Amino acid sequence: LGWPDDTEDLRYFYPTSVMETGYDIIFLWVARMIMMGLFAMDEVPFEWVYFHGTVRDDQGKRMSKSKGNGVDPEVLVDRYGADALRFKLVTAGGTGNDQRLEEPRMEAARNFANKLWNASRFVLSQLEPGQVVEAPDPSRRESLPAEDRWVLSRLERLTDDSLRLMERFELGEAGREMQEFLWDEFCDWYLEIAKIRLRNEDEASPLPVLVHTLATCLRLLHPYMPYVTEEIWSGSGGLRAHVPGGDRLLIETPYPEATAVWRDEAAERELGLVLEIVRAVRNLRRERGIDAGRWLETYVVADAGLAKHAPAIEALARARPLRIVPSRADAPSESVATAVLADAQVVVPLAGLFDVNAERAKLARERDQVQAQVRSLEAQLGNEKFLASAPEKVVRGRREQLEAARSRLTGIEARLAELG
Repeated sequence: LGWPDDTEDLRYFYPTSVMETGYDIIFLWVARMIMMGLFAMDEVPFEWVYFHGTVRDDQGKRMSKSKGNGVDPEVLVDRYGADALRFKLVTAGGTGNDQRLEEPRMEAARNFANKLWNASRFVLSQLEPGQVVEAPDPSRRESLPAEDRWVLSRLERLTDDSLRLMERFELGEAGREMQEFLWDEFCDWYLEIAKIRLRNEDEASPLPVLVHTLATCLRLLHPYMPYVTEEIWSGSGGLRAHVPGGDRLLIETPYPEATAVWRDEAAERELGLVLEIVRAVRNLRRERGIDAGRWLETYVVADAGLAKHAPAIEALARARPLRIVPSRADAPSESVATAVLADAQVVVPLAGLFDVNAERAKLARERDQVQAQVRSLEAQLGNEKFLASAPEKVVRGRREQLEAARSRLTGIEARLAELG
């Protein structure tokens, strides 16, 4: 930087804000930098020191040439991509903690990059060449459908949380929250609901919200996955051509700022109920071994206002016919599967879905087996000699087995009660 001369570079770069390094060289390097800075400049060289953990092999051992357990990062980049490796290293461990270089975590990061790419391709496929989509106007928030207000509110929460976490150097947690929002709330829920509206030309287009949400997520995620996000923004994806003022590379665009213009507790509660209902139908289907592609007659006991979300519930839960009724008395009560939610009940008639008599006989056999297991474990844990002589770990294991067996027995008896 030109020291001891008073150069422009020295004035600009000294002192800096953050020093990032491994915790194992605090005294070997960081302390000496501080002392030398005070000696030469009479000022500490940095305000913050961020200590990261050590990357170890998949067995948790330090990598070394003598052990021969080193991993070539270029091999991992070729196999999973630079973005996947980068995202895994930033998000896999807690702040300052060591982490293992586990390939399944890199596979998950690669799958996340693929998920983002495919979602972006879908959004871009709905746009005409040269079409510029204006961002949604906060002053017209109340005119937007509930799912639009929900995803915008959730996006605003994500932005606020991410900035707060980054300011506290919790980079891994910020990245994990971005992944959860993109994968679960945006791709698995909002995008699927938007597809229903895109097929119905009579409804308001979700494109302004889709484009705005995707563009904001790319800006948030860019420090974690710079290559795929830039490719979507200004490469083959070309999203910036559809965004007002998108004349700069993604790396040059301002990072999202925290605001409170889209926060909408009512929309979050409303869509939260819709998602709960869909999950309930899916869980009832899975627990009873019903084919995922089969349409199920479904009753939902809830307020009449839920009817506007019927197309989304029907499509996402594969519930047809779907009947939204005001009271439990309006839904069948025999041979049904029921899920009780905070603000609704889901009732699925089981008649015709499988052989009820065969299912009842199978459950009765399972109940008898589990009852025998419960009696055996209760007898063993009631034996004072066993408790006195068995290792604590074994006793704890038996108690956990008993608790699991009782829980399973309760579930089987509930299923039998459903079948009548």
